[in-house]
Amino acid sequence: MKRKYIQVQGLKVRLDKRKNYKNIRIRVLPPYGKVVASSPEYISDKMIKGLIKKNIKSIKKTINQQVDLFKDKIQSYEDGKDIQIFGKEYRIEVLESEKNSILLEDNKLMLMIKDKNDKNLIEKKIDKFLRDLLKEKARIFLKKYQDQMGLSINGFTIRKMKTKRGTCNITKKRISLNFELVKYDIECLEYIVVHELVHLLEKGHTKDFYRLVERYLPKYKKIEEFLDKQIIIS
Repeated sequence: MKRKYIQVQGLKVRLDKRKNYKNIRIRVLPPYGKVVASSPEYISDKMIKGLIKKNIKSIKKTINQQVDLFKDKIQSYEDGKDIQIFGKEYRIEVLESEKNSILLEDNKLMLMIKDKNDKNLIEKKIDKFLRDLLKEKARIFLKKYQDQMGLSINGFTIRKMKTKRGTCNITKKRISLNFELVKYDIECLEYIVVHELVHLLEKGHTKDFYRLVERYLPKYKKIEEFLDKQIIIS
């Protein structure tokens, strides 16, 4: 379903209208301060615009507060910016070259690209590089723990998720991993892989579930405590 947006005094607002909604709700979502207006289907766009106009100062203030709060946590793919890759900090260096390529060398992520001013292409190339790197590491852990648990999944995907770091479709035996995991220490990826695979042995988060997680990854509690303190940016 295609998303619908309205403009209110220079503010782009996404509309979320559903039959089961009972009230109008205006939300400012972290980390970028995106504005979403939720309402019952019968509420007109004009009424929503009026409500936003009435609260525009408060909404813009909240947007600015969220942008300030999360600005140091958002990865920016720009020349000279730092980026986190498996817990290590790298400085992005963009160089012009006839061929597009990426190299991790010492503390640098060196991107060779035809047009160093093409921000969209820079983001696309670095995003793909990080996604492929995450897939490579995930395959290693998935192979290791599938063998240990006597399991066989039908595949996995890397996705940008808003609230979860991993999911397991028990029926289809497919696992999804959050793209965010590429930022954290490699042990965090290992834990999420173990966590999601164990769901194929024990569906719910029962005591038996966590006993199994601990059997395969004894230090999981320390990793889980770290992840609980991190904010998912997507």
